Amino acid sequence: RGGRLSVRYAAAPDAPGALDLASALKGPPLGKVSVGGCASRALRERLRSCGAQITDGAPDDARVRIGDVAIAETDGRTASERAHTECEPNLVLVDWTLDWANASAVALACADQANEDAFAVAAALFDNVGARAYRLGDTPGMLVARTVAMLANEAADAVLQGVASAEDVDRAMRLGANHPRGPLAWCDALGADRIVRMLDNLARNYGAYRYRCSTLLRRKAFAGGAFLP
Repeated sequence: RGGRLSVRYAAAPDAPGALDLASALKGPPLGKVSVGGCASRALRERLRSCGAQITDGAPDDARVRIGDVAIAETDGRTASERAHTECEPNLVLVDWTLDWANASAVALACADQANEDAFAVAAALFDNVGARAYRLGDTPGMLVARTVAMLANEAADAVLQGVASAEDVDRAMRLGANHPRGPLAWCDALGADRIVRMLDNLARNYGAYRYRCSTLLRRKAFAGGAFLP
């Protein structure tokens, strides 16, 4: 409260020794890693720099694949739901990382259908690029993604209701709450469509009013517009 927005991951109670396991697997080159055309370019470059042999996945795919394990960013659905609907049993979700070029930690969640090695494979991949992996339970929206989506939604609603301009909302959060970036700047960087998709999936899973998407935010997603110049 009144401090810098930050997230510190800790190993889940049901995943003892997760970090030790990932560290134990670090060392040899990763070998072949398939990276979808929509995946983060910064992550692709970090994988390449640590010796991974990058192969191109489908142009419209944002997943990273190593062996039979698929890694994808959360979109507000659980890993188990996506594993079922996408026919991808060994699916591991990664929480939103706002700066893939410099991320030093990631949070992962495995589908209930995944085999016992899925987390270890995904954790070792991130450990090789210098990002420690922490395991979360398989919950909708995970941690960072759910929080950022809610902040952006509330900020958009404040603008819609005439409480303040987009610039002033972000300024208040940076200077008043010491956030490194305003919620609407986050929204512009991530894309309003991703925020809306996250909120819609959260609302469907939780049925809570706080995940109701702001009308202005949805308009931005439809129009492809930004909140800030």
